[in-house]
Amino acid sequence: MIKQSRFHQADIIFVTDGEAHVNGQFIDYWNELKKEKGFSVLSMLLGTESIQGVQGFSDRIVKASSFEDESVYQAFEI
Repeated sequence: MIKQSRFHQADIIFVTDGEAHVNGQFIDYWNELKKEKGFSVLSMLLGTESIQGVQGFSDRIVKASSFEDESVYQAFEI
């Protein structure tokens, strides 16, 4: 959807528990697409301390225990 969109410089909020792992090939593709479209990614990790799953493709990472955590409000600053 991002590749087909006419919009540039969008912001994406990626919400995850941090348990999934992304392979290097996808990260390379994703980061190339980020350059092409000029978008940024804020990843919100809920209930975990591990940033390894999102570190390779995120511009900012926010950790929160739940959606009620005050750190979640950082997502609305972008």
